[in-house]
Amino acid sequence: MMKERMTPCCNDDPANWRPLNGGQRRARLIAGAALLLLAFALPSTSAGWITLAIVIAWFGATHVLAAAMAYPGCPELGVVP
Repeated sequence: MMKERMTPCCNDDPANWRPLNGGQRRARLIAGAALLLLAFALPSTSAGWITLAIVIAWFGATHVLAAAMAYPGCPELGVVP
């Protein structure tokens, strides 16, 4: 009996990708929304905080888009070309 090889979510081979199911999409949406809320809650008092907020907002926005598109790969790298 051969075991099926498990692949991580950031699999490099698009041929093995399957769209996210409802639970996975919901989890990605929640994570993205939480990251966006965190980004907007950070103080904007210095360039360091603003830079951190932009990076966190990028992660949040790409996770929300990945949830909307059922994108199975790494949202930070692939959902927004």
